[in-house]
Amino acid sequence: MNEAIKIKNLKKSYGTHVVLNGLGFCVQQGEIFALLGVNGAGKTTSLECIEGLRKYDSGTIAITGKVGIQLQSSSLPGHIKPLEAVKLFAKWNKASLDRAMLDVLGIHDFARKQYYQLSTGQKRRLHLALALTRNPDILFLDEPTAGLDVEGRLSF
Repeated sequence: MNEAIKIKNLKKSYGTHVVLNGLGFCVQQGEIFALLGVNGAGKTTSLECIEGLRKYDSGTIAITGKVGIQLQSSSLPGHIKPLEAVKLFAKWNKASLDRAMLDVLGIHDFARKQYYQLSTGQKRRLHLALALTRNPDILFLDEPTAGLDVEGRLSF
């Protein structure tokens, strides 16, 4: 198998507080990989460094393939409609709409609502659809079920 992600000796500090101290791992293509730990362990910081959203102090990060990202916390303009957002992301990524994926995620059920009217679960499903829009080789999900009820978690 080939490596999709290779992290070597990743370090990140906030002032004197060391968050990552030599993190290293490899993820093979096709592998499902999870970072687990207590609150404050550096999981989100690690992902943000790997995704290129946060600068790190030292180490190496190598990623092979297209990336899709569902952030732990994200938002869209309040008046955009879900289908408008998906079409916009598809255009940015030069991708076609995947109607089957939208059906599986139930986007059509709330496609005419405005973003500010969506429930937490609907927002999570929309953000997953946006992360999947470019048909990524690698998908980063940062606490994708946070804020969802039991039914929402099972559905997800």
